[in-house]
Amino acid sequence: MATNTASKPIKILITGGSGLIGSALIDRLIDNHLLYIVGRTKENIAKTVLTHPNFKFIDFDLSKDMEFNFNESVDCVVHLAAVTSGISHKQFSSYDKLNVMGTKKIVSWTQKNSIRKFIFASSISVYGDTLNQEAITETNVLKGNTNYSLSKIDAERIVLDSLTNATVFRIASVYGINSKGLVQKLIQMAKKNFVPYPFSGNFRKSFIFLDDLVEFFVRVIENNVKGVFNISHPEEVLYGDLLEIIQSQLKLRILLKIPLNQTLINIFSTFIRFISLNQKSLDAGALFSPVVVNSSKAYKHFDYTPKISIEEGIQKLLDGKKE
Repeated sequence: MATNTASKPIKILITGGSGLIGSALIDRLIDNHLLYIVGRTKENIAKTVLTHPNFKFIDFDLSKDMEFNFNESVDCVVHLAAVTSGISHKQFSSYDKLNVMGTKKIVSWTQKNSIRKFIFASSISVYGDTLNQEAITETNVLKGNTNYSLSKIDAERIVLDSLTNATVFRIASVYGINSKGLVQKLIQMAKKNFVPYPFSGNFRKSFIFLDDLVEFFVRVIENNVKGVFNISHPEEVLYGDLLEIIQSQLKLRILLKIPLNQTLINIFSTFIRFISLNQKSLDAGALFSPVVVNSSKAYKHFDYTPKISIEEGIQKLLDGKKE
């Protein structure tokens, strides 16, 4: 069980600070801790953060620049920077440059500077599809076979083989204010009166609302807990039920449910791009991958169980409110 050890401000180096998780984490930490944000640009960082006395920006591109070098000592590294799933990249190298080689750079710096705590954001996609399986635990074999999941498996190996003080979070499908994941995309499509309907809607996924996810990060930053943890809401969500919730809360009837098998999912990725939901090609296979995990280990070690159900989370998205 976690015991709070944060009696004074913690110096925290964060990669990927302008992303969904990073932005929310910074908002939560910045008033009480000293934050060093590694990134390519300040463009997507809020002005209130840029001008905060506890904020310092480190201009460095983990996917391109050579050896990471920062001379100020920190207590903790939170490595969030990654090329994410849901975006179609033809070659593994697109993921390798940041997800694997970028991780190697930040891990090497952590070793050289004897940083006492390292937190890595991985993904439950490392397990591969778990269709028709019970919720899987951290001891399951990693069978992920997409470019994204393979890059996360490689990055995890670098972290765990190199550091004895690492915490790895295998994170379920994240949704929340400003998210661009499956839930948000389904809401956008439902408003246009169509949704994809792969596998007849009969598969389950694990989700985590952004505010609940941030709570786990804060607890590991402020306490002495290490290891590998699945991070998800305890509620498994049936895809068909997810559509019903979205339909009900939007107060509309979805006119077209597009049946998809594995082959048609790839075609659907191109179709989504053409209707301008995203300027980049989508990897629908990653979005619809049925992965269900058991996160009871995390609930026990961090003394926290996610509070926001899928119904409450979707309502917050529609209301545009934060917890």
